[in-house]
Amino acid sequence: MKILIIGHAYIAPINQEKWTTFARLNHDDQLTVVFPEKWKDSLFSQTKTETEPLFSNCTFIGLPAYNTWQEIKYRYHTKDLVRILREKKPDIIYVEQGDCAISYLQIILLSIFFSPRAKRLFFTWVNWKPKVSLKHNLFFGTIGKINRFFSHGAIVGNYDAQVILEDKKFKKPILVLPQLGINTNMEPHEKQHTQYRVGFIGRFAAEKGIFDLLHSFFSIQKQHPDWSLLFVGSGPEEKNLKKTIAELNLKEKVEIKEPVPHEEIFTILKEIDILVLPSYDIPTWREQFGHILIEAMALKIPIIGSTGGEIPNVIGNTGCIFIQRNISDLSTKMNLLMKNPEMRKSLGEKGFERVKQEYSHEVIAEKSRTFLKKLLSQ
Repeated sequence: MKILIIGHAYIAPINQEKWTTFARLNHDDQLTVVFPEKWKDSLFSQTKTETEPLFSNCTFIGLPAYNTWQEIKYRYHTKDLVRILREKKPDIIYVEQGDCAISYLQIILLSIFFSPRAKRLFFTWVNWKPKVSLKHNLFFGTIGKINRFFSHGAIVGNYDAQVILEDKKFKKPILVLPQLGINTNMEPHEKQHTQYRVGFIGRFAAEKGIFDLLHSFFSIQKQHPDWSLLFVGSGPEEKNLKKTIAELNLKEKVEIKEPVPHEEIFTILKEIDILVLPSYDIPTWREQFGHILIEAMALKIPIIGSTGGEIPNVIGNTGCIFIQRNISDLSTKMNLLMKNPEMRKSLGEKGFERVKQEYSHEVIAEKSRTFLKKLLSQ
């Protein structure tokens, strides 16, 4: 198969491992992965880095693009996409930007003329029905209808996204599979120390549960003088987060670090003894997967997650789940793990085994290829 993949996530070298693993396992397939040469959002800021290809059957191409801060709005220079379509002659075109993305519409229209036999599919995480303006709905709603009509299938990151897509009358094949897997061959989390850390890595927004986590930590921190709390990220609530830390007199116990390039996340994770993802549902957003969960699990770091969105389905029975927005329940789960090193170790091992079985790059590659072959045969 000759596969053209388009997605902004692959500007980060660590995410490229998904497709280099695919190429390593499938030597007869030819992969071309296209991404914007620059990207900036609330958690990561990334610029294309030149790297030597690991496999001759997998090429990564960074292209100039417009509006490179929002997934559904960015697009490429038309001439660049035409050149790639003519050169690569793909059998499969896979765009990981959602069904309403302008970049997907762009490649659909071009492929009709320059790769008319190619099968087209998209990826979406969206697991809620957003409330948008009439103007937004007329524009992006129309784009979504066109994109779905000209698609041959879809991959979705969670089961709620599948339901929403089917509610849009999408009758074509759908595979439920995370966008990104994880390298399970990293050096695991092994720390010998007397000071410990609870950590959060993500966007500083109220719905990410950062204030629930802070107040939960405050309620039990006197019982655990050897523990501190680390926040890594940025976002609209950063100023309020710092203010609340000061009001609770926790400046000596709580640290905030700025966002880091994605490939440095594992260095940060190795400073953490318990990772917490306390997101809660709001009408305009739900946690779509929580990739930081499987990154921590791959290092055998124990997890505490809320019942929000897809979080409990990712964790399964390998971590502690608390009722979203319930500070008392979160405090109880944190206290349980903070005082019990054997339980932390046991959950870390269970999480690692789950990642190997469900979320490794190899598993994602195998399931993806099986689905793409199915589409190509139709």
